[in-house]
Amino acid sequence: MVQAVIFDLDGTLLDTKQDLANSINLTLKSLNRELKSQEEIISHVGNGIKRLVSECVNPKNEIEENEALKLFQEFYSKEYLKTTYPYKGMVELVKELSKLGIVIGVNSNKDDKYTKELIKKHYKEIDLKYVIGSKEGIERKPSPQAVESILYNMGINKEDTLYIGDS
Repeated sequence: MVQAVIFDLDGTLLDTKQDLANSINLTLKSLNRELKSQEEIISHVGNGIKRLVSECVNPKNEIEENEALKLFQEFYSKEYLKTTYPYKGMVELVKELSKLGIVIGVNSNKDDKYTKELIKKHYKEIDLKYVIGSKEGIERKPSPQAVESILYNMGINKEDTLYIGDS
């Protein structure tokens, strides 16, 4: 019997494409690089910010890579709440699952701070103690470490849990 559902964030609970694309293009503009289409940028999403920035900016060296990452983080900290929104029907799904007594968690490779802020804004039914984004000391997906931590906090076995994501 399913007792818990753990969701991915980007591309599953929330459409974050525009805010990510805006932040990458602001970074590219600051570095006097050619801007990219949203589709091209989004094709690099899913493996964390550092990889996203590296693949979109294509830095020449480590110094430029660090500068690009710093710029992206500055821009994203101002952009991430502007156009991100829940996918149609997802808020209602989470509410319905919660009413049924299903415990809801979130596992994202997005920075933990942003993950929690976005959940707090869009999904008030989800207890933040079951939300883990990318942070020091916990390996990112595809490592199962964050999911195992969420399940431990929930007190629920993996056999009684569904994981839902877009990739």
